[in-house]
Amino acid sequence: MLLLLCQFTGKNRGTEKGHDVLTSRRQKVLMALVDEYVESATPVGSSRIAQHYLKEVSPATVRNELMGLENEGYAQSPHTSAGRIPTNIGYQVFVNSLLLSGTLAAEQESFTCIHPRLRGDSIRGLDLEHRIDTALSMLTETTGLFSVVFSIHPDTAVYHRGMPQLLTQPEFHDASALVPLMQLIEDNAALTSFLRPTAESRGFRVKVGIEDEARQLSSYSMVAERFAGGRHKGVLAVFGPTRMDYRKVIPAVLYVARLLGSARIRNFGW
Repeated sequence: MLLLLCQFTGKNRGTEKGHDVLTSRRQKVLMALVDEYVESATPVGSSRIAQHYLKEVSPATVRNELMGLENEGYAQSPHTSAGRIPTNIGYQVFVNSLLLSGTLAAEQESFTCIHPRLRGDSIRGLDLEHRIDTALSMLTETTGLFSVVFSIHPDTAVYHRGMPQLLTQPEFHDASALVPLMQLIEDNAALTSFLRPTAESRGFRVKVGIEDEARQLSSYSMVAERFAGGRHKGVLAVFGPTRMDYRKVIPAVLYVARLLGSARIRNFGW
């Protein structure tokens, strides 16, 4: 089994709960809430969930479940809308549910068919620098997010791509929101400290909300995986808003990391 390190920050951190605390119906409502919010980037109402995700359940019942999710810290209501959005803790439960259910294994089966640029023959046989460049291009094109390779052997180096893609995300229409991430990427010591735990771990890492002293990165998430091949090793990571499409990003990071030299098993079943 692959190891998931799913971490989060936010005002609800003290109310952390395991995904098995939720009833089956409430968890389905949470999954629908996240999926719809990822797609629309607007607060989600009960009628939308009942109409498109849980047709067997009435809007009133969904509304009650959303209220329960809000009371338990998994969802919140922006003051300008009657709809709800997930909290960081809600995203964490969503990610863990995907992994524990095996959903991502099925997603990966069709992944290279949907994204043909992620085929192995497009990267194998290249020297390391060209492999990294190709991997970043593929990952940024596939996810629409910011991709980073942190190479720690034999020489420390940082490669990245995708800042313009991040600007297309609603959360970053104000370019100043990207400043904290840019500062992290440009600070080699801070980036090394941030990514080294992934390089030294046995599993990939999902951070829902990024913890930093000034709390400037709490609206970001990161999916990262180490890679190792021959004398070369490092970390491949994708940064984006907490609203990122985890169903797409996690398999993409794992697959591309494997192409860079990861010794992971050949599929993502767990």
